[in-house]
Amino acid sequence: IIPGLPKPIQPPLLIAVQGIADRQGLLQQLAGRHSWEKFSRDSVAAPVHIEVNYIQDGAGKRVGHSLYSAFVVYAPLSSIQDKQLMESLFGSSREDQEQLGFEPEAIPESVLQLAGIEKVNDKLERYSTLHLPLMNRVTLRGTARIETYSDQRYSIVSWQLDPHFTFSEGATVPDALVKFVYHSVKVQRDDLGRISQSPAVPYIGCGGYLCVQETGLADNQLLIESRLVLHEPDHWFSGSNFLRSKFPTVLQESAQSFRRKLASSK
Repeated sequence: IIPGLPKPIQPPLLIAVQGIADRQGLLQQLAGRHSWEKFSRDSVAAPVHIEVNYIQDGAGKRVGHSLYSAFVVYAPLSSIQDKQLMESLFGSSREDQEQLGFEPEAIPESVLQLAGIEKVNDKLERYSTLHLPLMNRVTLRGTARIETYSDQRYSIVSWQLDPHFTFSEGATVPDALVKFVYHSVKVQRDDLGRISQSPAVPYIGCGGYLCVQETGLADNQLLIESRLVLHEPDHWFSGSNFLRSKFPTVLQESAQSFRRKLASSK
């Protein structure tokens, strides 16, 4: 996902675990200092497991972030749709500009062909535009390749910025591809609150997955997991800890928002 760093993302916690005792052990570890009964209670305020770690290159330089969150909800697996899965990590940018947002837009086949993508397996993959505002300070835009896998016990939506839509700074981009290429924009406010944006800069290095799976320990008890890998260029925040300091709150609030929406839809 981040160029030059082939380290794979860890798979969902229970995806290859069949035995109930083994699942119970892993879930209790996930609950940490909480009992599983407390962690898994049917409440908006139930605990959320959150991990935020730096990603470093071979020289030990910090180049990005690895985020993980996991929490429990109660609903039939079939009721959780792709859009809800995205919101479990990102929230809705239209409702809360302080949270991460995902706004998909279908990509015309002619645009995919122009970018060098000849064939798409419609049953497993699709391409969508990505709009990812980071705490009202930086906005990412581009095109993501999204894959969906599911069976009777789980559903996974994985995605990443597709390299077919990456161009180097100063390169000539065909007019039909301009709105689909990856770039980041810094957002600033002056003393009067007026918003201005810096020139767009090419960007690559963002992706992850969202997974909903039955725990097998109680009826309609679902574990929601999300992982996100995010490259942070030096020019965003000059090497400060701004993003890292904000992520735990964003992930906590996104989980609570997801639970509220799920409860209101029942």
